[in-house]
Amino acid sequence: MIRSIQFGLAFMSLATVVGPAFGAKAAAAYEVGDSVVVIKKAELQVPGKTVASVDRGDLLQVENVNGKWLWVRRDGPPGWLDSRHVLSLDDGLKQFSDAIQKNPKEPNSFPSLLVSCLCVQ
Repeated sequence: MIRSIQFGLAFMSLATVVGPAFGAKAAAAYEVGDSVVVIKKAELQVPGKTVASVDRGDLLQVENVNGKWLWVRRDGPPGWLDSRHVLSLDDGLKQFSDAIQKNPKEPNSFPSLLVSCLCVQ
């Protein structure tokens, strides 16, 4: 039992130190008003049902934060999204830019985020 507790504490300490090194952003770090980019297709949820899906590269606005869950808005209906499916706008742009540089002929390297950014500028 004591060994299990010691392992758990050691793991939590390691996760605190290593997590940020891998570019992970804690859910609590997202704030109302942040723009986030979807990095993996996911579903927007409201209690009891899915209201929409979001695709890789979609740009969303955070309107509320509840633990790891983000209440996001886009052109369609809003809903709750697990924060593991998004990155901050800066990190998302970097990730997609890196993907394009590595493989410029791959169509999946050009998500809708790029179109969104071009339209905003």
